[in-house]
Amino acid sequence: MPGASGTWKDLIGNVNQLAANLTTQVRAIANVATAVTKGDLTRSITVETRGEVTELKDNINMMIGNLRETTERNQEQDWLKTNLARFTGMLHGQRDLAIVGQMLLSELAPVVNALRGTSYHMVESHGSDNDSPTLKLLSSYAAFGPGVEPQSFNLGEGLIGQCALTQNTILLQDAPPSYIRIHSSLGEVSPQHIIVLPVLFEGQTKAVIELAALKPFTPTHLNFLEQLTQSIGVVLNTIETNMRTEALLRAGALQNAIFNSANFSSIATDAKGVVQIFNVGAERMLGYTAAEVMNKFTPADISDPLEVIARAEALSVELATTITPGFEALVFKASREIEDIYELTYIRKDGSRFPAVVSVTALRDAQDT
Repeated sequence: MPGASGTWKDLIGNVNQLAANLTTQVRAIANVATAVTKGDLTRSITVETRGEVTELKDNINMMIGNLRETTERNQEQDWLKTNLARFTGMLHGQRDLAIVGQMLLSELAPVVNALRGTSYHMVESHGSDNDSPTLKLLSSYAAFGPGVEPQSFNLGEGLIGQCALTQNTILLQDAPPSYIRIHSSLGEVSPQHIIVLPVLFEGQTKAVIELAALKPFTPTHLNFLEQLTQSIGVVLNTIETNMRTEALLRAGALQNAIFNSANFSSIATDAKGVVQIFNVGAERMLGYTAAEVMNKFTPADISDPLEVIARAEALSVELATTITPGFEALVFKASREIEDIYELTYIRKDGSRFPAVVSVTALRDAQDT
């Protein structure tokens, strides 16, 4: 107010100062509110306030913080769902383990910022001295030369084997520089963050994946990897099932081809030696019908008796045990899991003879009888 002096002048000055402060505060609040409406959730009100305006500022800042956290969670969930759907679609219908392993690491490593990786597939070790499963190298990512990674691990051996055994994720932070190196044409660096993940299906370990990164794996990455390994387990189990089915079909087709072939004589007996199967080839070579032989003859009945006796004597000496001439002499080795291929003269129905190469295999049931 022009011409004011004394107390009035001070009062008017205080009112003008209050108005200026209030204008500054309202303008700051308006600027932040406008930024938030445009999607900028990094802003907050920092202007100094008092009284009810302070309460308003704090409430708006809290609202922005809550909105920012909710938006980040939603973005993480969208990222998670999008990538899980992408990998599920990518792996769907795959039938080759090697292709799946290489495709998986090539696509997975960049998504979680990993710079090195390996995958190991659990393989049953039937017929070996050690029947426990073995983890075989399936694929690698950014390997520096062939043969760098171990080709296999036993259960409980190293972090790969331990992860497969306990079925728990292993996370290493601040790994020493000597643990692993990542190479490029320009240099090399040591990742400090390692994760080893079990791939499970219905409680069984199907594979193990190891990834190395320069920066820590985020909670979103860890959540993604945990869910993804479940999908991978389903894919690997499906591929394994299909492979077993195809192998059985191929074996069945081969057996049917042999059994129905006129060029191969296939004769199967029970444990006492009585013929139970007499295929088309046997009928053609020996001149008997299957009905004339099955449940009536033993292989010894259609073999040269002198050769059967000679074989029994030779085996008795070779194996240091008495072997009776007859069916026992023809199958003694095979019944003890000893490979047995020998020459024998067969006698046809018309009395004529012909030499044959005989391969004997023992067939056992689930009770090993």
